[in-house]
Amino acid sequence: MVRRLFGAALVPASVFAFLVAAIFLGPILLSGCGGGGGNAITIEISPSNAQSLDENESINFTALLANDTHNKGVTWKLTGTGCAGTPATGCGTLTNVTTLSVTYTAPAVSAATPVTLTATSNAQTSVTQTVTITVEIAPTFSTPCVGSASPCTLPNGQNGEPYNVSLGVINGVTPYAFSVTTGASAFAAACLHLNGTSGQIVGTPCNTTAVNLNFTVQVADDGGATPITQVYTIFLQPAPVLSITTTSLPLGYTNSHYSASINTQGGVTPLTFSLLSGSFLPAGLALNPHTGQVSGIPTAAGSFSFSVQVQDSSLPSPGQIVSGTVTVTIMNPQPLSISTTTLPQGSTSTPYNGTLQATGGVPPYSWKIIQGQLPPGLTLNSTTGVISGTPILVTTSTFTVQVTDAEVTPPAPVTATLTITINAGSANGNILLSGQYSFLFKGFDSNGTVAIAGTITADGGGNITAGTADSNRQDSTPSHDTVVVTDQSITGTYSIGNDGRGTLQITNVNPQTSALLTTDYNLVLQSDGSAAFIETHPTPAPANADVFDTHGEGVLKPVFGSNFSAANLSGNYAFEFTGQDVGGNPAALAGVATATGSNALFTPGTSDFNDNGAYTSQPITGNFIFESNNRGLAAFLFQVPSKTDVTISFVFYFVSPNDLYFLEIDTTTTSKSSIFYRLSGEMILQSTTAVFSSSSLQGASVVTGTTVNGTNSDVMLGLLAATQCNGSTSATLNYDENNGGTITSPSPSFTGTCTVATNGRVAFTNFGSRVAAAYLTGPGQGFLIGSDAGVTTGLLEQQEAGPFADSSVEGTYAISAPDEAETNVPAIVGQAFANGTGAFTSPSTIDEVDPPGTTSHLDQPFTATINSLNATTGRGTMTTNGPTGFPTNVVFYVVTPAAIRAIGVDPGVANPQVVFFNH
Repeated sequence: MVRRLFGAALVPASVFAFLVAAIFLGPILLSGCGGGGGNAITIEISPSNAQSLDENESINFTALLANDTHNKGVTWKLTGTGCAGTPATGCGTLTNVTTLSVTYTAPAVSAATPVTLTATSNAQTSVTQTVTITVEIAPTFSTPCVGSASPCTLPNGQNGEPYNVSLGVINGVTPYAFSVTTGASAFAAACLHLNGTSGQIVGTPCNTTAVNLNFTVQVADDGGATPITQVYTIFLQPAPVLSITTTSLPLGYTNSHYSASINTQGGVTPLTFSLLSGSFLPAGLALNPHTGQVSGIPTAAGSFSFSVQVQDSSLPSPGQIVSGTVTVTIMNPQPLSISTTTLPQGSTSTPYNGTLQATGGVPPYSWKIIQGQLPPGLTLNSTTGVISGTPILVTTSTFTVQVTDAEVTPPAPVTATLTITINAGSANGNILLSGQYSFLFKGFDSNGTVAIAGTITADGGGNITAGTADSNRQDSTPSHDTVVVTDQSITGTYSIGNDGRGTLQITNVNPQTSALLTTDYNLVLQSDGSAAFIETHPTPAPANADVFDTHGEGVLKPVFGSNFSAANLSGNYAFEFTGQDVGGNPAALAGVATATGSNALFTPGTSDFNDNGAYTSQPITGNFIFESNNRGLAAFLFQVPSKTDVTISFVFYFVSPNDLYFLEIDTTTTSKSSIFYRLSGEMILQSTTAVFSSSSLQGASVVTGTTVNGTNSDVMLGLLAATQCNGSTSATLNYDENNGGTITSPSPSFTGTCTVATNGRVAFTNFGSRVAAAYLTGPGQGFLIGSDAGVTTGLLEQQEAGPFADSSVEGTYAISAPDEAETNVPAIVGQAFANGTGAFTSPSTIDEVDPPGTTSHLDQPFTATINSLNATTGRGTMTTNGPTGFPTNVVFYVVTPAAIRAIGVDPGVANPQVVFFNH
């Protein structure tokens, strides 16, 4: 037995005797402990969980005790706010009190009141148990009533329109039980329902006449309070009478898109439209059953009648049904023609407005210029035919306009040749430079590279009233250390003539030294409101003149927008920054990154960096802050393989949220930035409608590139033609090159491939080191970067489809050369007039500054003859009169009639540049 009770182990007899004694004597020995037997007393109150009661309601509680051997039970007590005093009725009363049970009755309260009921053991007073009781105010309705509160008026309902109103109840003990006690049959007959739990009145009224629905709602809470009631009323409107209001549709034309709606009045949406049996629309048209829209391309002329039926969604189903007869007339359009034969003359610096008009055909019309150019400063609205703007210069422009109509199978577009003459106006030409502008200037001085970015405000009267500039130069020490000056204050004056050319004088204030610097510029306005400018050195020199022989070229663009903030820098941006490293070697960084204006970050993008031929591709990130006006600061972080992370810092200026100028402002070498100090350039928002894919370079793009070969500049100009950039389909590249005076014109044809990433990066193979990658801003256009030692940078520009002819070069062009690769490249701006028959004629003018910047050749006459122009490729050659600093022999490509790119091909001219002709 011992073995079975205690397992296999043997228990000594003395131990066994002790265990037996403990088993049988233990209760006797313990019975004297405490007042309730051998074990400690425990109390359980039933119900034991927290209780909620309405005021004046009662609940019974029972105490269950263990080990209360003498059955002494418990003493009951209430505690809580209002329990003081005799009798303590403020927190309720206890009745039917016994040692094991009690009845609690809640008091009347003005707010929810917590009470604690405590049961204390009479035999062992240290043993207690509690339960919490919350006394709630009696429930009341809280539904906002419209107008009078008795009965409570609820929002109106309407036949066929879903109805949903919640009846609110506050106080009492949840959950509530809602019910309709009077008017229930009318309530249900109106197709409404009261949710018994939520108190929501829902349904879709189905009354056919106006009804004032009166009913009583009762709510019982869970605390036992007397149910409350409220009388409600809802006015239910019948469905508005449905009718068809259209009897005839607008005139239509054969073979042209047609769209018109059958209109209705009243009824309950949605409506359903259909043709009555045996009724037909004109051939080519169809009726939309959901919208009542008649659309399509009618194919036959005539007057047609058809019967249409409309059914609404009122109740009871099938709702209201009405029908009517509708007529429509389809005509054959009259021949399309341009009725405008002359346009008004204009004056420089004075707003112009003229309208092109057409007759016949099928409106709306679409207008465009197909040959020649409008006078600079004017634009054509393609939809309205309105020509407007402010003319920049005295000129007579002959151009050909084309109008097309809305016919699906239209006849040949109609054209007309028109002329606008712009005369010298009485208004001051300075009005042409008015408002805020951002600029970027790049060039050289006697110490090395120069880059300046900033913003100015022109008052339209010849004064620069405010501005800020940041500059990055080199000092005169043997190491040519970087000198950065930020937040320079700008003021100045300017003068614009009737030929679209002008002068600009700027005074900078160095914020560190308060030193003044006065610089002079010649500029030429472009039709889009921007200006190209070069620094000149007039004689006699102004006070505080530039003594460092600065020479170079810049672009001044009108600022679009105001109240800029970091939020304006948002989206996918492509960029290219060019310049030199601290060793004076060419360097460039191109890439694409996503700016998130909400947290001022450039999220991970892709970049290509070329430092004197050390070419790498890597991810790039960054951040930025906005300071004031249109100026901010940015930093980019990337890692060149085999080197530490590199951080470069910039100041930037908004031209618009789509276009920004950047200037590097690093001044000392650090472990994070050891080689990049003189980069600057532009960042362009990628087209928001572009989806970059293998077809993004489909067609032809004009390619321009500038590099350095030793100490001489090397420029190229050509055409990239591709059908698909998918990494396998062949593409071709042909370009002309002037390598420091060594001419390759034309070059051998390259055949290679290209691949477009979804972020717009294009990788090229077998096109030579000068064309390694590009970052697209839109289809066929973007920034180009090479892997060559001279660090080629440039542009891809989508070429307009040919055929090209002498007439493709017609109108007025601003001449500039904004990318000077080395210090001996001359700076040029000018104004050129092309007659459309193969010549640039008077009064074309070139302004030029010779390096090192002290000799200017201004107001030089410019003429040129086009020798050839390929109808397919847009490549042409011309011979000029050879103004100082401008090539005599030129190769050019037509990008569009408003944009021509050129390079000089004079043998032995060691300092060529890419020349821009922009309307």
